[in-house]
Amino acid sequence: MATRRSFLRRSGVAVATIGVAGCSSVFGGSENETTDTPTETGTETSWRNSESYIASIRRNIQGRPVVAGDLVYVVETHGDLYALDRESGSVEWRFEMDGTVQAPTVTGDVVYTGDYGPGATSNEIRESNGTAYAVDRHSGEAIWETDVSGMPLNTPVVRDDVVHYAALDDGVHTLATEDGAQNWSHTFDQGSLFITEPVVMDGALFATNRRGVFALDLAAQETYWTSDPIEYTNDPLATDSDWLYVAATTGVKALSFDTGDVEWTGESNGTPQDIAVADRVYTCTSNPSEVVAFDPAMGSKAWGESITGDPAGLLLDDGTLYVATYDYTFNTGRLHVLDTEEETLASEISFTVESEGELEMGSPPAVEDGLCYVGDAAGNVYAIDIDDESVHWQTTPHEATPTGDS
Repeated sequence: MATRRSFLRRSGVAVATIGVAGCSSVFGGSENETTDTPTETGTETSWRNSESYIASIRRNIQGRPVVAGDLVYVVETHGDLYALDRESGSVEWRFEMDGTVQAPTVTGDVVYTGDYGPGATSNEIRESNGTAYAVDRHSGEAIWETDVSGMPLNTPVVRDDVVHYAALDDGVHTLATEDGAQNWSHTFDQGSLFITEPVVMDGALFATNRRGVFALDLAAQETYWTSDPIEYTNDPLATDSDWLYVAATTGVKALSFDTGDVEWTGESNGTPQDIAVADRVYTCTSNPSEVVAFDPAMGSKAWGESITGDPAGLLLDDGTLYVATYDYTFNTGRLHVLDTEEETLASEISFTVESEGELEMGSPPAVEDGLCYVGDAAGNVYAIDIDDESVHWQTTPHEATPTGDS
């Protein structure tokens, strides 16, 4: 069963050491590994570089659905962007692109996203430029598109009429929200970024890779601190007014905004997959699967709760914690609903999921008005009624005809 972290490793993401001969490339193996099918003697890296592998991950919905107004927006790992009716699941429109991993961003009437460029194999994708897009969220028509280097797979961050793209292979690109014009780009000397959403606040951008966390001064366009090397996972950063939180292999670490120094470490039995912050710092872990709450002052463990399945992510909403897990061995997805005040599991809702190819993943949850939205490895999207503990609707966007085309 693949976790978010193991998928990115299998794809070559975040395990590359830039400039060192013989290391795997970021989106696959070395350039001469182009086997089209896995063989008994072939390496896993050559399989990642094959057309079969890219085809097998095409429809996976790994990024968190985004709810805005009456629509839910989802993206496929190597496919397209869709807008679904929030109540019925019907596909309102489809925007064709070459795939992404993380969720889009919706600001006002615009959806911002990016893709990693065309290609049938990992090597071909690495050699192509990606594209940043602004899409009208109602019609699905492109407002602008801009070529950017380095595969902008991260969730874009919009601040002050600027959209920030943290590219996998080429640092940070800043574009004007109005027309997509490039303002400037910054490449980190320390190497490639993770496929994760950066944090932008107080004139700084924070991002991670395998070597640590970086703070970029947006006005000066330069890195002003780099944390000490720590074995970081490739999952979202989180913040409160005091600390910058990052998921490490052994737990959650709180870093100083000013220096990047580790202020405390909240240790967990498993590997954190996501972080949410309120009165406590929450994470969900794999191996073992568990939800853990830490005291934000010192990092001591406040409570923990075992869960079933492999967690893809969590969401904290009004004192309730939602954790989506997947178990493709038994074709089962689960939504765990935890009461953070009572520190207990309030309910566990099971639903049938499908697997397609090598990438057995699913999305973190999104919640709005009593419905929870998640996606699975075969490209299905589910709306789960939290009160009724049932599936409200299920749709397969790539098999549906958008209502505007019918």
